[in-house]
Amino acid sequence: MKWIDSIWKAVYLVLLAVIMSYCWISFRMEVLSPLVLNLPFFILAVALTGALVYLFERNVRKSFYECAVMCVIACVIIAVFFYLPTYQGILDVDIGVRRALDSFIMGIFAFPFSFAGTFVAAYIFPE
Repeated sequence: MKWIDSIWKAVYLVLLAVIMSYCWISFRMEVLSPLVLNLPFFILAVALTGALVYLFERNVRKSFYECAVMCVIACVIIAVFFYLPTYQGILDVDIGVRRALDSFIMGIFAFPFSFAGTFVAAYIFPE
């Protein structure tokens, strides 16, 4: 049953990473998204996903590392999303690479606020 729990954690982290990456994509490309979000909402969503990781795990150390993995997964999703038009031949390579590097900008915002959400949830709901 241990491997089922690991699979469930992986699915949970991927779903939270998809939520985080959708919020960033909707912030960066307001034309394509039906729900236009601003940067404060993105920061709030990232902190909320960090808190949800802690509430799922109930261990600060594991939640810290799981938040790091979740942010890396979200950065990869965003890099693939922005590089896909270049791969299909719609955009030039240099433009696609610059758009794909937008995931690093998201990482600058996502990592600290995700960790902050984890620590705030750990303070409010101790182990």
